[in-house]
Amino acid sequence: MKNAVPALAVLVACQSSVDDYPARPGTGGPTTVGAGNSGGDAGTGDGGLGITGRLCILRDLRKIADCDATKDASRLSVTLGTRRPNAAPTKTGVFTIPDQLGTGLVWRVTGATIISTVMPFGTDTVIPVVPDDLYTELLASNRMTIPAEGQGSVVVRVVRGVAPAAGVAATSALVSANTVPLYDADNSALDWRQIGPTQSAGIVWFPGVNVTTTPAPITLTPMVGTPVTLSASVETGAITFVTQDLQ
Repeated sequence: MKNAVPALAVLVACQSSVDDYPARPGTGGPTTVGAGNSGGDAGTGDGGLGITGRLCILRDLRKIADCDATKDASRLSVTLGTRRPNAAPTKTGVFTIPDQLGTGLVWRVTGATIISTVMPFGTDTVIPVVPDDLYTELLASNRMTIPAEGQGSVVVRVVRGVAPAAGVAATSALVSANTVPLYDADNSALDWRQIGPTQSAGIVWFPGVNVTTTPAPITLTPMVGTPVTLSASVETGAITFVTQDLQ
């Protein structure tokens, strides 16, 4: 999978543990955004001091906020809707982007050696980025084929407040050969589980999802509590990261 897609108000420091989640993950913006390069990116508006964020190059897909300090993020390109940062990101991925008004805003990150990232705008300013080689290794370890043209992937981070939510199963009406959900495994960063529920990282990964004109529905069912259905935009050649708080 290559970069087929032209890739929150306070900087959240990149954490060093899978348990270190942003204070209010995903609660400040829409979970559902339009498919493809949607018109939901509309909006203009200057004013304010801008939004500071960080591109977090991952070394473990289970640890969405654990950034690899050995990777240089300065050559990655990031957009929020129609806006780009005032300057290139630093080597550690820090950037500032002009404020923008509008609904359905989406972060997009592209680069030569990464899988493109798509993430709905919200309170979380740490944007996960997956290197090509890590994703290829993950697909091989889990006996998954590289998603074809017209397919993308979805990674759902399930939380309760600030903590990862274990014990959550995922189902979806997604149509693709590789849409069986894979769950984080406590004992391996590469070998994920085809049988739920989520373990200590609270991560569900759909490796190959067909791009459609409507967002893909995913239902999360905790061992205790009420099921929650969310929708995730899917873009060709990209990984969509969605955070769902079960509270």
